[in-house]
Amino acid sequence: GEKMSKSKGTFILADTYLKHLDPQFIRYYFSTKLTEGIEDIDLNLEDFIQKTNSDLVGKYINLASRSSNFITKYFNGRLSEIDENHELLQLSNKAAEKIFIHYENREFSKATKEIMLLADKTNQYFDNNKPWEEIKKDNNSLLAHEVCSVTLLMFKNISIFLSPILPNIFKESQGFLNLNNLSWADLDLDLSGHTINEYSPLITRIEKESISRIIEDSKE
Repeated sequence: GEKMSKSKGTFILADTYLKHLDPQFIRYYFSTKLTEGIEDIDLNLEDFIQKTNSDLVGKYINLASRSSNFITKYFNGRLSEIDENHELLQLSNKAAEKIFIHYENREFSKATKEIMLLADKTNQYFDNNKPWEEIKKDNNSLLAHEVCSVTLLMFKNISIFLSPILPNIFKESQGFLNLNNLSWADLDLDLSGHTINEYSPLITRIEKESISRIIEDSKE
């Protein structure tokens, strides 16, 4: 990679970064690059913004924000009955073994890829079933209730999978889900009929202005 340079804007100070952005963002970004080997990792700021916004905001946190609104507004914050044999839960169970092994082997990049694949599949499930259309037809739509409940259950599992990388977001996610001390053993935890708390944003998108401020402050 290119040598870090203050004048070229390729040099940032850790202390300066922390004044502007959550350290978990950089933890996640580096995790997507880490393999079992020891090698240099370049911090590409454009890639950092894209990866964080796409994976963490657009895929992972999106699961909670888009489904919780329906649960809170139409179903008093209570999840529906959830079939333990649901296809997504089966995928989650299979992925858990792979993700655990990747973590053990310090292959964080493989772990994050597997986790984001689950997030993609869950978002596709939500999109394909269009709960917003079902709710328009019937405020008590069983399908909309189930889709949003399964989506939140998957959000719980994905939060557990990401917990070694994103401990603070994991803690806040548990608060939103009205759960405590979740661990790997809770991947099978049945949330049928469980009541969640009202959602408030867990993280927000990184804006280019934030990166520009970090670069400028690092020059001083």
